[in-house]
Amino acid sequence: MTTSVLARRLLQFCCLVCLSAIPVFSQEEPLQLELTSQGVLCGPEYDGFCLNGGECEIIPDFARPRCSCTWEYMGERCQRGNILAIQAMQEELRDYYIIMSAMGGVLVALMALGVGYIIYRKCGKPDPRPESV
Repeated sequence: MTTSVLARRLLQFCCLVCLSAIPVFSQEEPLQLELTSQGVLCGPEYDGFCLNGGECEIIPDFARPRCSCTWEYMGERCQRGNILAIQAMQEELRDYYIIMSAMGGVLVALMALGVGYIIYRKCGKPDPRPESV
């Protein structure tokens, strides 16, 4: 893990701990907030705000919702494909195709050797016949 990722995760953890420690004062039942890594999950009024499996959340200091995207997507509402993720998937597929092609080639070569061996055993060299004198 790089230092910036580690620092970001530490900051997220600290924010989560601080936000969960703040009591909610109300005369009614206490408000239960479901916290994510960045903030509070959006309410039903934001259903469909995030696209492509993104998770809507509201950071308490800002009134605006934001989307926490899956690794394949990016953008304010997870509307754009993540180019780096697409490239990584293409490289993975390319490696997979190379490995499968090599394995297929080895299999075909083994089958050809097997068929050749069977033909050799069945037909073989003709038995030398003793010549009649």
